[in-house]
This record gives sequence, C-alpha cells and structure tokens, in this order.
Amino acid sequence: MDTNLPTSTNSSPSNGQIWYNNSSNTFKFYQNGSTLSGSSIALSSFSDCSFTEGSKINGYYLSWNNANSKWQAVAPTASSLSALSDVSISEGSGIDGQVLYWKNSDNKFETKAMS
Repeated sequence: MDTNLPTSTNSSPSNGQIWYNNSSNTFKFYQNGSTLSGSSIALSSFSDCSFTEGSKINGYYLSWNNANSKWQAVAPTASSLSALSDVSISEGSGIDGQVLYWKNSDNKFETKAMS
C-alpha cells in the first residue's frame, strides 16, 4: 500500500509521528510516549480530546476549547438552517434545487436557483 507515509517498525518515533507498518498492515501514531495502532483509534485516547464517546454525543461536533487546549464534543445550538441568525430562508419544498449564497448587503445567507 502506498500511503506516502514513512514505513518502518520505527523503534524511536517522534511525538505526533504517523507511519505505516508494512509487516502488520497497520497505521501507527505516536503521542506522549504511547504508540496507538490499528484500523480505528478512539478520539478520546488522544491527550487533547476531552469527551466520552458513545450514543449520548450522537450528532455533536468537535470544537476547540482554547482555555484548556482540548477538543470537546458540543451539541449543535440550531435545530434548522433557518434558526441561524445569519440565514434568511423559508425551508420547505419551495427551495428544492436552490443553493445558499452570501448577500453582503444584508449580511445574510439567502437561497437562489442555480444558474
């Protein structure tokens, strides 16, 4: 597999280094003294993430919290596009096939037919 990443067993990796191990066919990541490997790695295993994975955060997004230098799972605040303060639309079938565009004079996103 050509990953354009270093390939080795890498017995002395640098912090933050990613490499592909040809003998085990796995990606490896070194962070803070630990080597993580496998086909999937839990985000919460990284030292700069602060959340517990699971169904309770389904639909959340990751947001950087500069105060504690960590990624955190955050619940979205708007339940629909029209609930956002910088969007001016009426949701429904009348906007099928339209696109959002920024209308600078109104400081809002609006919809219009694709041309």
